[in-house]
Parts: sequence; structure tokens; C-alpha cells
Amino acid sequence: MADQTIENKNFHEQAEILKKEYAELFESKNHMLMYEEVLLRSIYLASIGNDQYRLFSSECELAIIKQKIQLAQVFFNKNELPNWKEIDSNIEKQFAEWQIKIEKDTANVANAKAYLKSGLLSNADAEQLKNNYKWLIERLHPDLNPNQTNTEKEIFISVQAAYDMYDLHTLDALISHVKELYPESRDKYANIKVYVQQVTEMNKLLQSKINKLNKSFPFNYREKLQDNAWIKSQQEKIERQITYIRKEIHEKAQYLLLLQSWKPNSQLTPNSHKHQNN
Repeated sequence: MADQTIENKNFHEQAEILKKEYAELFESKNHMLMYEEVLLRSIYLASIGNDQYRLFSSECELAIIKQKIQLAQVFFNKNELPNWKEIDSNIEKQFAEWQIKIEKDTANVANAKAYLKSGLLSNADAEQLKNNYKWLIERLHPDLNPNQTNTEKEIFISVQAAYDMYDLHTLDALISHVKELYPESRDKYANIKVYVQQVTEMNKLLQSKINKLNKSFPFNYREKLQDNAWIKSQQEKIERQITYIRKEIHEKAQYLLLLQSWKPNSQLTPNSHKHQNN
């Protein structure tokens, strides 16, 4: 009997440790998805994304000029004056998706800059928000509390909403409310051994999800975006690409102007022109 009591006590102690670990992992994952992802994307867009947008726009401009030349060549081969209105219409259809992407990228860069200028939580408030959220997760998250009452479920919905909005004041109020409603001494474990096994598996699953997130964009740029030297090197690299493309755009644009002044050879019919080519 004494051994069972000791074993039961050990399981309870293990359960409390696992609950704290779950709360830590759950908060970390949510923090990554609800806060850090937005911040990292914003930093990336404001520092490198803006240059990438300029590069993509230049690439589109060059592709359009090249395509216009290529479409005009079809008319030249038949000794016909190009239908520039038709060519422009075809190009507009072909590059419609590119134009949508350019407009979307423009909006994303603008939103990123606005976000970074907005009032973010101070480090102290952000830490308090995290701690409050973890405390409430331990006591109210459905995974850790399978026998929740409807009231507890409703409170946790409010907790999640407050966290998503970075509402520290509301989380403070919810902690006070939960402390009044639910004393720490209550035992909610129907089978403590099974509970420990379940939470252990849930923690492994959460850790796996976090590891996967860390390998994906933008989290895989977390350290690089703190390195001003790396950011500068990327900006310079993109700038060199843009310079090269702008030079080619200028050359192709000059060539296109020459083509637009071209006139068909009146002495060549389409058939004779074709015959000459043969």
C-alpha cells in the first residue's frame, strides 16, 4: 500500500512537470505562429523582400519586352506590319498573373513596414504575456483537462482570443478569475498513470511540430535576419542583378523602338518572301 502511495505521488509530480512542459511547448508554437511569423516575415519583406520585389518587377518588364519582340517577329517573317494593339493585348493576358503578384508584393511590403512601425509590446510585457498564457494553458487547455466544464471551455476561448490580440490586461483579469473559481488543490486525474502517458505523447507531438516549423520559412531565417552584414550582402547581390537586368531592358527597349519603325517591303509578297526564305 505504501509503495502504491509513493508511486501515485511520483506520477502526480511527473504530471505537474509534464503539464508545465506542455504549456511551454504549446505557448512556443502559438508564439511562433501568431507573433514571430508575422514579425519575421515583416523584417524579411522590409529588408530583403522590397529588393526582391524590385528584382521581380524588372524581370517582368524584361520578359514583356522580349515577348513583344518575339510576337512582332511573327509578322516580320510574313513581311507584314505588326499589329501592335493585338500584341499588347496578348501580352496583357499572358502576364496577368505576374501583374497580380506584383500588386500583392507591393501591398505586402507596405503592410510589413507599417507593422514594424506600429507599437509592439515591450520585452517585459511580452514576457508577462507569455507567462500568463502558460499558466492558463496548464489549468484550462482541453488536452490537459479532459473533464472540463462548459465554463472552463468558455474561459479558455477567451484566453486564446486575448493571447491572439496580445491583450495582457485581459489575461491578467482571467488569471484572477480562474484563481477565484478553481482552487489549486483539486484533483482532476481519473487515472494518473494513463494521464502521464497521454501528456508525454502530446509533448512529443508538439515538439515535432515546432522542429518542423523551425526548418520552414520564415523561421529558418531567424538568425540571418539579426545579422546586418548578411542582410546587406543579400541587398547588394540583388542590386547587382537589378542593375544587369535594367541594362538589358534599356538595350531591348532601344531595339524595340527600331522594330516599331519597320515597314514591310512592298516589292515582296508574303509568298515571294516565303519562297526566298526557302
